[in-house]
Amino acid sequence: TEIYTLSLHGALPISAAKRDVERLLNTLPENKRELVRLTKIEGFSTAETAAKLGLSDSAVKVGVHRALKALAQQFSEKT
Repeated sequence: TEIYTLSLHGALPISAAKRDVERLLNTLPENKRELVRLTKIEGFSTAETAAKLGLSDSAVKVGVHRALKALAQQFSEKT
């Protein structure tokens, strides 16, 4: 049984939705992609991400905010 998710293009298998997300993430520079991966995908806190990458908490927050803003812009341009 395949699990589906809803998208702007109708119901997609989770695997297809995951590929779409990965494509969007790959448009980001490596450092911003890593921030999103750690905080939003793997669930690390801001403090944990900062410690892991040797950044300040505020640098992580700003980087994640900018990365998500860029992803939202990329997404809206594709739809």
